Amino acid sequence: MNGIEIGIGVASCGTAAFTGQRVIVEDIQTHPYWAAYKDITRKAKLAACWSEPIHSSMARCWHFDIYLHSKRNPDNAEIQMMINTANMAAIALDRNRSDQALKENEN
Repeated sequence: MNGIEIGIGVASCGTAAFTGQRVIVEDIQTHPYWAAYKDITRKAKLAACWSEPIHSSMARCWHFDIYLHSKRNPDNAEIQMMINTANMAAIALDRNRSDQALKENEN
């Protein structure tokens, strides 16, 4: 899904990047966001996708996706794990940006 367009209805990842909201798709094969990608996901035996946006101070749209081989929604613990992972990623991205800015100023 690397390089996919960002927009509402463009798989889970494109939609999450565009809206900044978590997108949970329990069944990729029947969800309208995945209509254009059914063949690819069927060949890869992917059944569900959970996309979590990463909210950092950077202007870029970051998110991560969890793909599953079975149809299902995340439970509360998995949702909390997604939130925690996104928060840690945001901290790392912001720290990296700060470090790069500091190096540029030193030069």
